[in-house]
Amino acid sequence: MRYLFSFAVLAALFCGNAQLHADDNLFSEVAMESVFEKQVATAKDVATISDGETMQRIVGVSSLIQVLKTAGFEPSEDNGSVNFKMNHAQWIFPVSMTVFVDEDRIACEMSLVKMEEDASIDKETLLKLLVSNTATQGGYFAFDQENKRIQLRVSLSNRAVTPRQLKSDLIQLASLAERKSDIWSKTSGTPKSEVTAPVKPTNAAKSANPRFSLAGTWSASLTSGEAFALRLNSEGRFQLVHMKSGKATTSKGKVTRAGNKLTLIGDDKITLNCTVNQTVADKFQLAVNDAKGNVAIKLDFTKAK
Repeated sequence: MRYLFSFAVLAALFCGNAQLHADDNLFSEVAMESVFEKQVATAKDVATISDGETMQRIVGVSSLIQVLKTAGFEPSEDNGSVNFKMNHAQWIFPVSMTVFVDEDRIACEMSLVKMEEDASIDKETLLKLLVSNTATQGGYFAFDQENKRIQLRVSLSNRAVTPRQLKSDLIQLASLAERKSDIWSKTSGTPKSEVTAPVKPTNAAKSANPRFSLAGTWSASLTSGEAFALRLNSEGRFQLVHMKSGKATTSKGKVTRAGNKLTLIGDDKITLNCTVNQTVADKFQLAVNDAKGNVAIKLDFTKAK
């Protein structure tokens, strides 16, 4: 009887161990396998680069043409550069791009206006474009004297170039051209002999000197041919562009006003003490004083439209 009981206990233990091993096999062969398969499936859900968006470095005209075609343009080669047209808003902009491999950049020129033979760009318009360059991010306006064209230019990085990014950069450039079209679009047919319409008299009261805001962009010129553009903002900053003999000099800094006294303190520490005489909102006279407080020059500024 004792032997039978011992045998029964051993048999029960054996059966229990067999069941335990069976459970282990079930856990290792089924449960672990299913978890592993689920992890493998999840690992596939990661970021990938879509077709045609592989980052690359442009090494010549052919690769630039391929990227532009992928971006949706119709480029063609022209003497080492790539030309195409870009539609934006109501404008069609001719674009020329050149790869400078050694400098790791791509030069882009967007032509805006081709001047007529008997036309010239007036100093005030050119000054307005030069002043607006500070508000851009990389892009800037320029005048091609040889071909008589006003252009918008930018230098793009030639690292990790993708069709999507290149198209985005071109759209930003075209958007800038559109925003400033009220300035450059008026220059295409401006002949040198054009007669300026007389200014209509104003009915503004002249008995007092009301306080007008000077924020905005202003331009002035002298009979000697010199021209000035002045931009003042509400944050107390200024930018002054002086054009003489075809060369432009730019200065910027802080501006303060106390009554009719205007002080321009350049970032180069040069200070101009001026007096403002303004009776209408769109014009003012700026008298620049010398170190002794005497008037050195008077400039009649008109607000840019």
